Amino acid sequence: MIGNKTLFVTSLYSKLGDTKFGGRIGRIHHYLGSLKTILNMDQDFVIYTSDIEEKELIESSIDMVKYKDKIRIILYDLNSHPNHEYFQEKLDGFNKMDAHRCYEIMHSKTTWMNNHINENYDFIYWIDCGLSHGGLFPLKYRGGVDTFTNHFKCSLFTPKIVENLNKCTDKITLLSGDQSYHLFDSSANDKFFTDVVKDTKYHIIGGMFGGPKNLVINLINEYQIAFNKMIEFDVLHREEQLLSYLFMKDKDLYNQLIFTTWHHEDSDMAQYNIENEIYFYNVFENLNK
Repeated sequence: MIGNKTLFVTSLYSKLGDTKFGGRIGRIHHYLGSLKTILNMDQDFVIYTSDIEEKELIESSIDMVKYKDKIRIILYDLNSHPNHEYFQEKLDGFNKMDAHRCYEIMHSKTTWMNNHINENYDFIYWIDCGLSHGGLFPLKYRGGVDTFTNHFKCSLFTPKIVENLNKCTDKITLLSGDQSYHLFDSSANDKFFTDVVKDTKYHIIGGMFGGPKNLVINLINEYQIAFNKMIEFDVLHREEQLLSYLFMKDKDLYNQLIFTTWHHEDSDMAQYNIENEIYFYNVFENLNK
């Protein structure tokens, strides 16, 4: 590592589709192409992955020599997650309930961040390695022509993003879907809300979150408490539902990056947008100002 004050933690598992874990099918080119784009933020990265994907990562078009001082690859067997058996029990041995998401990954995000909490960084963020793709960012930021390669490029992933993220020193920054127009997801089980007011206006997105290390420590601790409650209540939720619960619990702790729709103007899903939408990519435009 070269001494950047900011660390991004991510993971790359592309072969989980149609397995007991759950995941999107055939995603290696997506995740590698997106990761190559995200690395343009020019920060230190830790990538959790499998031995198979490590080989593909090393042999990919990502210039590993260029990034050798900024990337650490850590092998992690998803079977070793301490709650793997609980997840599998709830999924009845195969993830049909939420087949494109992996609970071992979702509920490792804060744990993996915590693994680096004692390192010499001032800010720590989680970011999904597949965040850069044409479904979220319009052609004007992807070279103007929607080729396969351009589909995972995006000129908005710049060091300026990090500079602006790090201006928020008193709160955890997170992506927040305003559900006034569209439903992003359901909230956690009602058992969570005996002493917390349920407010479903915003749904917290797990694709990018973090901030100053001292506040990330608190977030990690609070997340673990919420996770333990999930086990106690004998339910299974995605990480976004737990993050949304934590947001409802104390909104003043969080800096929201608000949007109202995933679907930009070039998307075939834009037909469902209404007037005055805040596109997801608008968040990244603002972070570049």
